[in-house]
This record gives sequence, structure tokens and C-alpha cells, in this order.
Amino acid sequence: MGPSEAAIAPLLDAFEFVENRQLWSYKFRFSLFDINDHDMRLKAQAVQANLSRLN
Repeated sequence: MGPSEAAIAPLLDAFEFVENRQLWSYKFRFSLFDINDHDMRLKAQAVQANLSRLN
């Protein structure tokens, strides 16, 4: 079974790329940016993805 959907709001305080909780989606709309390992693992866990593929 593949990854499932996950709400982003509960993760906003944990993501390191979020500098301003109210403007968190700004980066997605107007630029490309790197997502670090910490944030990638948080999202992967939230959608119940196979974490072994991140290594």
C-alpha cells in the first residue's frame, strides 16, 4: 500500500522550512527551495511512507 494523505497544519510548527506560520505556503507558490532531511522525514512519517527509501 502506498502513502496516504496527511494534513499539513499539524506539522507547521515542526517543519524547519517554515519561517512564518501564517505565510508558510509562500515558498511553494513563488520559489524553489530545498527541504532538509528533518522535514522530509516528518512529511514521510505523516503520510506513512516507507522511510527506508529516504536513505
